[in-house]
This record gives sequence, structure tokens and C-alpha cells, in this order.
Amino acid sequence: MKSALLIIDVTDFYLNEFKGILQIETIDRFLWDIVRRASQNLNELILLFTDFCSAKFPPEFDKLMGLHGPPWYKDDQTAFDYEPIQESDLHIHLQEHNITKVEVCGLYAHWCVAATVQDALQLGYEVSLNPKLILNEDGKINPDLSSLEQRGAMLI
Repeated sequence: MKSALLIIDVTDFYLNEFKGILQIETIDRFLWDIVRRASQNLNELILLFTDFCSAKFPPEFDKLMGLHGPPWYKDDQTAFDYEPIQESDLHIHLQEHNITKVEVCGLYAHWCVAATVQDALQLGYEVSLNPKLILNEDGKINPDLSSLEQRGAMLI
């Protein structure tokens, strides 16, 4: 079973929204937890997504981007940014790499992460979520993801 890690919207634009809410140490730990997770499986496809062409990923992600390529741009909440989603560039790319399982992490649990999870499940991917790698809209790491679990995502 081949897998992919989809990192959603972890850019300066959104992280700056949390600077008044979260301590810098909390943001740093969140970023390094994602980097550590991305470094666990060298055969895994790692894709970073942003919805702003001018957004910058944190320097902690420089090595990831060097190894796995430039970010993917999305115009909508979901990384499967096309209607119908069966024809999205992401779905086609995952199919070309024989990916059957995706793990989704990043920002915002009930917006962009949830939309990506929902589309991945609809397309038949096995979806997993690590709550420690997802930041909620209110700045909480490890948010309640029971609504996504009820739709079929597996919490790890």
C-alpha cells in the first residue's frame, strides 16, 4: 500500500494569525512535529498545499520542499481542487503513483483539512489523521476530529 502525506496551508499567511493566540514555542513544536512525521518514510509522497501564490512556507519546511518539490496551489478549501474531483490534478497524480492511503495534516481542522479529507474519502482513499499535526481554527492543536472520524477517517 503506497501512501502520501498532504500538508495543508501551513504558510506564513495563516501562521501569522496565530501569533497572538499561541506561544511561539507551540507553533515551532507544531511545525517540527510535521517535519518529523514527513521524515519517517522516505518512500512516501509528500505534497505541500497553499491557496496563496505569494505565501511562504516556514523555513522548517525548506528541506521537505527541496526533497519533494514545490508546493501545489489550490483555489478552494480542498486540495482536490477541481470539479469533478475525479479529474483533479491531485487525484490524477496520486493515481499515477499508485497511492491508496493519504494522511492529511495542517491548518484548519474544520475547513481545509476537513474538505480535503471528505474528498479523499469520496475518491476511495484510506484516510488517516494525527490530531497532533492539525491546528484548529481557534489555534488549538489536537482538535476534536470526531466528525471526520465518523465520515471514515482513521485517527492515529
